[in-house]
Amino acid sequence: MVVNPHVYAKLPFDTLRDFAPMTKLGDATLILVAHPSVPPKDLREFDVVGGQIPLVFTAIATAQQFVRSGSLPNVPTFVESGLEAFVVDSWVGILAPEKVVRQAGIRIE
Repeated sequence: MVVNPHVYAKLPFDTLRDFAPMTKLGDATLILVAHPSVPPKDLREFDVVGGQIPLVFTAIATAQQFVRSGSLPNVPTFVESGLEAFVVDSWVGILAPEKVVRQAGIRIE
């Protein structure tokens, strides 16, 4: 719902106009993960202008198998890396066609 309008030139719907929130189910904590072959070992070592970087922000649950394998214990947080103002949030919710939400009288504040 958030990414698709920026990735696809034409969608059969308008995410802001055609859908309305019904409820928020919860938050998903995100982590930045990289392939082990990536040379930089911390955020200060990255130069993203120079090429492709095999990284992804993903929910911890998605990367859980790698976290369990011991890949995370010595990894600094963004704050510990000097990026105090850097925030990446994700939430999961239920949206429905705007007409349905309006007819049901659901209001999300």
